[in-house]
Amino acid sequence: MSEGGGKGKKRSKQFYRKSAAKKKKGLESLEVGMKGFLITCNKDEKSCVREAYNIFNEYADRIYGPEHMSESSSDEDDPDDIDAALKKETKKLKAQDAKKDRRFQSVRSGANNVVFIKSQIHSPSEFAQRIVSDVAESKKKVVRHVQRIIPVDGTCKANIEQIKNLCSVLPKPVLHHAESRTKTYAVDFKARCNNSLKKTEVVDMLAREFIVRFGYHVVDLKYPDYTIICQVIKNVCCMSIVKDFYDLHRYNLHLISWENTSTENETAVGEDSAKRGHMNDSEQGESNNSNQEIGQGEGATGQGEGATGSVPHDQEYKDIDQVEEDKEQKKKSNENLFKEDPPPNLPIWISDMLEADRESS
Repeated sequence: MSEGGGKGKKRSKQFYRKSAAKKKKGLESLEVGMKGFLITCNKDEKSCVREAYNIFNEYADRIYGPEHMSESSSDEDDPDDIDAALKKETKKLKAQDAKKDRRFQSVRSGANNVVFIKSQIHSPSEFAQRIVSDVAESKKKVVRHVQRIIPVDGTCKANIEQIKNLCSVLPKPVLHHAESRTKTYAVDFKARCNNSLKKTEVVDMLAREFIVRFGYHVVDLKYPDYTIICQVIKNVCCMSIVKDFYDLHRYNLHLISWENTSTENETAVGEDSAKRGHMNDSEQGESNNSNQEIGQGEGATGQGEGATGSVPHDQEYKDIDQVEEDKEQKKKSNENLFKEDPPPNLPIWISDMLEADRESS
């Protein structure tokens, strides 16, 4: 910067790299040997982690009981005793390490909008199945930022041999279907920030390993009984075997709650339309009755006044023909009357004309 401005020198890139490293120093990274949950979110990762902690701790306290944290001893030792002071310091360090190993701990996953929650529970797949099933049964929206909960029962290096070895030791979930029915399976593969693995090779290898380990199963890509989840992030592969994965919208809490609310809305709309239809039918029936009453009243009035508005069309046509016939008969009768006996006091020229007609006839 210029000296006249009164500002210091411009900071180098190395300064910003060091400051960024200090901020990330307290967080762990996803490593081989961890197990837990992959949580997908939409941009706001901090709020996603907070929601995941809340729902995980709630279910863990309900299933396993409250978490007990180890506390450091408060005994005061003689400051002159060096051995006692060393023991006290070691206890404090162990207590700090124990506090770091919480039941659920967020670590850096290495991908955007993906959070990894490291866990100490025995089976993350069963734990996630319990949460998703309860959300589907309760029909309530329990989260806002958390989208999918993907359980991770084991992690390994992202290569074919390590993935094969990990698949051979993963636990298989227990189904409640009949044993005679043929089971189905599918492979769900997703790679982030990794181009070394090919999807077709990994899927074929996992399918063969699954059949060799668990026996003959039929592939079903829509609603399989078992799903082998394989999520690769950089050089780490996260795997688990779960049940009813596609039936529960791939463990997407938003889609599960949206489906329940949409079915409730459709039911409510159907009930409203049925009520409206019933009301319309009743109103239409009342209007028809009133129209019939009005028509009857008009017919009675027309008959009293001599009107033909309420007379049927056939009867109306008959009356018109009768009127014409009456006119013809009256005309003929008048003519005959004039021919036989002409009325008195007629003009002379009319009398002469009548006489000429009689003579000619």
